[in-house]
Amino acid sequence: MSTYYTQPNDVYYISPGQFDQLQGQVNDVTQIMRNNIQLGIQRGTNLDDLEIKAEDLNNYSQQFAFTAHEVQKKYWWQNVNMWILLILVIIVLIVLVIVLPILASQHKI
Repeated sequence: MSTYYTQPNDVYYISPGQFDQLQGQVNDVTQIMRNNIQLGIQRGTNLDDLEIKAEDLNNYSQQFAFTAHEVQKKYWWQNVNMWILLILVIIVLIVLVIVLPILASQHKI
């Protein structure tokens, strides 16, 4: 395929057309390598952005867990207060239903 012309001292010479073809191939490979380097830089940037987003998501999830715990405590106390109020109302009703008729029967009201 390639025709090399031999000169003294084992130096190889190629024809100008072959040189242009080789130079074109070298230029193609150089362009491909530049594109690969640019893609590598873009991937690195994308990975950095993804890492930042992952850290933000982790921070948001921790904040959400804290807030959810606070809300849970708040509503637990509301529930406790409601039960206490309900028990007091039941006790008052029981007192009214049981004690008032007894007092009324004794004519002390």
